[in-house]
Amino acid sequence: MSVDAFIPTVWSKKFKDILDPALVFRNCVNTDYEGEIKQQGDTVRVNTIGPVTISSYTKNTINLTPEVLQGAGQPMQITEADYFYFALDDVDKAQMNVSVMEKAMGRASFGMRDEIDDFIATTMAAGIHEDNVLETSGTTSSSTSNPIVVGTGTGDVDAYTLLVNLATKLNKANVPAGERFVVVNPDFVALLLLDARFTNFGTASAMETIKKGSSAGGEMGGPLPSVLETLTTLRMYVSNQIPVSSSVYTILAGYKGATSFAAQIPEGQPEAFRLQTGFADAVRGLQLYGAHVFEPAGLAAAYVQFSA
Repeated sequence: MSVDAFIPTVWSKKFKDILDPALVFRNCVNTDYEGEIKQQGDTVRVNTIGPVTISSYTKNTINLTPEVLQGAGQPMQITEADYFYFALDDVDKAQMNVSVMEKAMGRASFGMRDEIDDFIATTMAAGIHEDNVLETSGTTSSSTSNPIVVGTGTGDVDAYTLLVNLATKLNKANVPAGERFVVVNPDFVALLLLDARFTNFGTASAMETIKKGSSAGGEMGGPLPSVLETLTTLRMYVSNQIPVSSSVYTILAGYKGATSFAAQIPEGQPEAFRLQTGFADAVRGLQLYGAHVFEPAGLAAAYVQFSA
């Protein structure tokens, strides 16, 4: 593919078509405010509504005074600006029989996925209300000390119990039941798949049912939720980007409305051009994004360490 044939809008769509489905934490945030982001440092106004007062009504009362809702239009700053930049030498290009551009854009998308997911996860972990962190022996667990030990040994907390405890934290905080999530790592999933409470169904497809849900239609004809979501209200996602420090992992749960996220590929990006310092075509692209936790009580966390 030549530089002259490179159309930014087409390749921007290709980049997003690969990037968006690959993002895990983007499924756990509100993205209603993505729009006209032009540059790093822009501010997105997020409309959030505080609690509404419920009052007793007396028959024949007149001149009721409406409550003025507070908290609308809170700012979310676009703090991040990441880019990719690669070049293909003319000699290499002449020897290739496959579309190296397609593969390179795919690699760039997956690299950007890791950066964005890591940013959203870190933002969530830093914004959780302290009352929504699971405790160990009466003491709030820490990301660096006193983690909850998850495993199958004596004294370990099993993975399913931890999910139930996270859901209980959300229930006590009056977090809406709809669009709840939990993000775990592959080690956590492995422990769930070893739990006889879910695997002893006597069918070869039991594990797939646990992970993905039934393929049978629900009341409205859609897929039924997974076994875990049915029991805990938490839709489970798996990611290698959950926060980790000194072998202590942050398992994050909550509902989508607690955190807002906005991203934008600037107009004209990605762009292709000829390098002036050699015989090569170069491509570079910029991704702008930001996130903010607007409802700290809408998230919960457990700092865990997996037993040997």
